[in-house]
Amino acid sequence: MYEGKLKTLCQSPMILDSFPLHSRVHSMQEISSLYVKREDELGFGISGSKLRKYASLLPILKQSGKTVALVGSVYSNHVLSLLQLLRQEGISVKLFLEEPRGKIQGNYFFLSLLLQKEEVEWGGIEHVPAELFYIPPGACMKEALPGGLTLPLDILENERKLGFAFDHIFIDAGTGMSAAALVLGMNAVLKRKTKIHIVFMRKIAWNALLQEQKEVLEGLLQERLEIQEENIRCLFPVTGKSFGSCNQTLFREIVHTAQKEGIFLDPLYTAKLLCTVKQEVSSLQGKILWIHSGGALSLTGFFGRLLPLCDMV
Repeated sequence: MYEGKLKTLCQSPMILDSFPLHSRVHSMQEISSLYVKREDELGFGISGSKLRKYASLLPILKQSGKTVALVGSVYSNHVLSLLQLLRQEGISVKLFLEEPRGKIQGNYFFLSLLLQKEEVEWGGIEHVPAELFYIPPGACMKEALPGGLTLPLDILENERKLGFAFDHIFIDAGTGMSAAALVLGMNAVLKRKTKIHIVFMRKIAWNALLQEQKEVLEGLLQERLEIQEENIRCLFPVTGKSFGSCNQTLFREIVHTAQKEGIFLDPLYTAKLLCTVKQEVSSLQGKILWIHSGGALSLTGFFGRLLPLCDMV
């Protein structure tokens, strides 16, 4: 019954069915009770967690007929990802970007391939003109919620194939939109007892965001929802706690995970998440899943820090 309501919402015309929104789950080599959901495999330049949000956002952008206003950093995964789709759909765009602090590398390089000078204003933006369709950082907006809700449904599909349910799920949070969709889907709609551990990469107004998106979802489903607070846990990374910071522990984890698991992490999100998961695993019982949100493209900005740790170099 509960799953059916979520499926109806996620199969509506507001979700692009042309996007690949199913990713596999497999166990980790080093820790038998730990599994990884490979959202990183859903796209080279656009990871699964972002594809899900854009799957419901893009139809609305196309329908509006407006020029899209994108804001953020030249190193942003979100800005780079969404810009690719806007190009694909022929949607005009205006970027309001922070002044770059470093040289052209990583996402800044890929962004440079996509942009023309007249499409960019440097220094960010305070007031968005009414004729533009404003996209906040991370697409943290109600239009992205239906697409984000495909993640909990996809996890149910993974569990059916595996033959068991997960007791714990770990997810990283930048703006918190994907985490909010996971909590609302698994906890409030599906009423699962799965403990969801949210590892925040920055301080955000989490309770306000969750309440705001809960009200959006209540409007879409036309019913009241209750969140089981006892099944949500909020924490910060065990290393590299300030947003955007990187250290040798993270770079060593990236190389180690690549060599042992065949998985590429990035130092800003997924390496911090996995380091935190590994520290928590010993105190948890049951099957544990962590969401690999992607971002390996970011590694191209860290060659100088990573290559000295590689045996072949």
